[in-house]
Amino acid sequence: MLRKIYDPDNGKMRVVGIASGSGNTLWSVKHLQDELEKTEGGSPFEVVGIFVDNPEAKAVKTAAELGIPVASIDIRKFYEQKQAPMKDMETRAEYDKEMAELIAKWDPDYVLLAGYVWAVTEVISGRFNVCGVHPGDLTVQENGVRLLAGTNGVKSAFKYHRNELRASSYLATPELDGGPILITSPAVPVDYSLHQDEEERFRYYLKLVNEQNRLAGARTICEIASGNFEKDDNGALYYKGEPAPFGIKLENWD
Repeated sequence: MLRKIYDPDNGKMRVVGIASGSGNTLWSVKHLQDELEKTEGGSPFEVVGIFVDNPEAKAVKTAAELGIPVASIDIRKFYEQKQAPMKDMETRAEYDKEMAELIAKWDPDYVLLAGYVWAVTEVISGRFNVCGVHPGDLTVQENGVRLLAGTNGVKSAFKYHRNELRASSYLATPELDGGPILITSPAVPVDYSLHQDEEERFRYYLKLVNEQNRLAGARTICEIASGNFEKDDNGALYYKGEPAPFGIKLENWD
């Protein structure tokens, strides 16, 4: 039996973002929401809040301009007070517990990792439906291992001499970039002859693939809210009733 990962019969899907910097992925969702509200059917989702781990981040100012409620706990100060290194996951679970209480007040149907650089723990992914975006093609695998997962999808793509870059969206789990893949963006072709300097190449293509990241995030939220993604009793993913073990791969946004 197939079950929608969000049933639009429940009304507009409530979306909360988690961000560290600009929050631009969430603002792409908000922009799409505003555009869809101009149509006859309206938007199947609405952005209802954003949590930011840095009170000085650009996302806080943008949220105020857009009228989106904000909650924030400074993650670096939190770790300093606990006298713990940033990679300490027990401290992270404590942080996530406090974050979860703030997010829960908005009653989200889905939480979007909108440029969030720290991995969330089971405290978040076990309590909320969470999806994220990644600047790498998570369908690229070897022996079941996602070669471009992790903190630097673009440099990993260069390491494996990939001739194109794609962004991916996925259902988030405590395993970094390890959940079911939802959408893989259109390709950004890589021309290695353009740049001799590796860092210059990285910055150039990171900007391009981040643009795909933001579009992938918005499209993913829309597809989920429209009821197009489903799971069977074994947790296998479907798209519009058809098996989609690697999600859907788009060749253009149209």
